[in-house]
Amino acid sequence: MKQHKTKKWQPYFKKNEDKKEEVKLTLKTDTLKTVCLMSEDDFTRLKIDGKLPEVIDSPDGNILFWNRGGKVLGVAHLDTYGQNKKHFHKIGGRIYNASLDDRLGAFTILSQLVDYGYDILLTTGEESGRSTAQYFDSAKQYNWIFSFDRGGVDSVLYDYSTKKMRKLLTKHKWNIGRGSFSDISYLEHLGCKGFNLATAYFDYHGDYAYMDIQKYFASIRKFMSLWEDIKNEYLEHEEVKYSYPVGQHYQWDSYPYEGKFATSATSTKWEEADSMDCAYCDSTSKDCGCEVTQDCASCGYEMFDYEIDSNGWCEYCLDALSKSDSIKLQQWEDSNTP
Repeated sequence: MKQHKTKKWQPYFKKNEDKKEEVKLTLKTDTLKTVCLMSEDDFTRLKIDGKLPEVIDSPDGNILFWNRGGKVLGVAHLDTYGQNKKHFHKIGGRIYNASLDDRLGAFTILSQLVDYGYDILLTTGEESGRSTAQYFDSAKQYNWIFSFDRGGVDSVLYDYSTKKMRKLLTKHKWNIGRGSFSDISYLEHLGCKGFNLATAYFDYHGDYAYMDIQKYFASIRKFMSLWEDIKNEYLEHEEVKYSYPVGQHYQWDSYPYEGKFATSATSTKWEEADSMDCAYCDSTSKDCGCEVTQDCASCGYEMFDYEIDSNGWCEYCLDALSKSDSIKLQQWEDSNTP
């Protein structure tokens, strides 16, 4: 009888032999502390590539700009809710400081990723809705704009949102959330797309705001992947025009309501949505369920339904205060209470 050779079993998923090793990241804690505790004026004396920033006056404060010959613009704001709180404390895998919004973003642009060679824009007034970004202009055509001024772990696009942009970010493992306003909302006139990326800080307007170091590194790795993909690609954008005078205080809008949405932080009226395309399943139905959100019962941060447990808590709050961290934080608070 003729014998049949038995085929050697092969796993369904083949191992990717070309997979690169994960880049090891380090956090310059001392540098972050310096950035968090500096005054806004201190940044005017900060040298990048051996050069001081160009200081641009505006009716609402200074703009600091380093022209490094880059085709991408990195943006952060220096004003902070915690500017009068001077504590800086590392506990386990977290760093506590009241100025992480947005000094962590400034640190990321000025130090963590600075070797990428992008131009740098530092603003003020963002927390009061009067960002000095609105007064910045450039003859240079940038490829795209980015900022790290977002709590949690997702990303937002504001008026830069298109199906192509949502697919681009999800390709690099960014969840896409909804946001109301940040510096880049004022930069549409530069004619390129922009996105605001999370830096894994939480309770960011509270006295005990903290960052999760490992989640921060995850955001940095996703940005590195995005950078390698589009660093030389021009992402064209057409500015959305509104009857919104420069320098006017921002009137906060809410997001989706009865099938309508505010198209921008600078919009003055509700407009019918042109598209309800889901960034995850491509459904054109607003009932697909992917983007249903609710606020965490603990921190109040808006999360997708699948990120909230049965008690209404997000995963970050569930592990936010482990027993050892709670004890260490309480000891630190006790030792710093007058």
